[in-house]
Amino acid sequence: MATNSAVRIRRAFAPLNTAQSIVCVSGGSPTTQVYNVANSSYEPNRANTPCVLHPDITAYASDGTWKYQQANAVLANMVWLVNGKDISKVWAASDYSINQDGATRGDLTIFRNVAVAERFALRFKADIVDYRTNVNVPILTDEVVLNTVSKSDDAYSMALDDDETIIYNPVLDRLLLYDYKVAHGMIAASDDVRNSCFDENAYLRKIPLHIYKGMNEVLAINTSYIALDLRLIDSASYVIKAYVGDAEVCNKQISVSRTYPKYSVSAGQNVDISPGVDNRQQIALVNSEGNIVECPANVLKLNWSTIAQNAGATTTRQWQEGDTAIFNISDTGLGETADDELEIRCDAEYKPSFDFFSDGSEPLVNENGEYLIGN
Repeated sequence: MATNSAVRIRRAFAPLNTAQSIVCVSGGSPTTQVYNVANSSYEPNRANTPCVLHPDITAYASDGTWKYQQANAVLANMVWLVNGKDISKVWAASDYSINQDGATRGDLTIFRNVAVAERFALRFKADIVDYRTNVNVPILTDEVVLNTVSKSDDAYSMALDDDETIIYNPVLDRLLLYDYKVAHGMIAASDDVRNSCFDENAYLRKIPLHIYKGMNEVLAINTSYIALDLRLIDSASYVIKAYVGDAEVCNKQISVSRTYPKYSVSAGQNVDISPGVDNRQQIALVNSEGNIVECPANVLKLNWSTIAQNAGATTTRQWQEGDTAIFNISDTGLGETADDELEIRCDAEYKPSFDFFSDGSEPLVNENGEYLIGN
């Protein structure tokens, strides 16, 4: 009696990792307007200088199969929300427009002036169409606030000594690399060396802020800067508010996102196995934007494996994680003839943003009372 058996298989893809934020890209028209009481005018007047908000949507897959790192071009089902409602239900059609094309797909251009008594919280939601799996991946940004302050001799305003849009690239962070080397015993700790690592790419961001009343800076404020640890942030927006008593007098919004530059990985030297040699060491080489990445395990999760042939049979072994793989050839299952080959693989993906270590209920701290974090 004849029998048959069949199985169905399909391609497997790594899931999409996404990040989303809203960025004000109109330098001359920020999210906060000023209303000049003396001449009853708005500065700027959005009818002449509209405010443009860009939903910065990024995506990547650890297996390298996703080709749209900037994912705006493949967005579907786009909706801007104003105070939680569809914008078309809140504003007139003449108040705004939404771009439908290319890398700026989803951009919101605002022609509406906002009265002093009004406050609009805007969020963007959409789906990323994953062409690999035919699945829509939903995204929803944090909110950006539109408001207006009144201009007078007693009016308060806020200024920051930094960009209102901060993009963090861990590959370029020398402070992150220094911490990694010290933690792994590669270098000795040094205050001088650590201090030299502070630049515009460092994960510790100290942003001075200034409060003005009319044209004069207010010096008697309880906080003169804000500090961010960019290791802990994937994508977020923050509103900094100043109060006099219980009344909010001014605010400023900043957006933070993380970028994941493209990279390529080589599993190291391609040297045949000499007779009598059993121990093998492979060192990963990672190139990003034309530069060799020093200590790539600082920012990438590198997993090593081997696939060995032995008289037609194959054996797969998983080895350690990190920059370097060290193993014995005899443990791989490799055969003894020249026809038997050993494939050495190094699979890589970006490490996520840091998070707090916890015992399940409370964050863990060290002997100095500092929170323990890692990724």
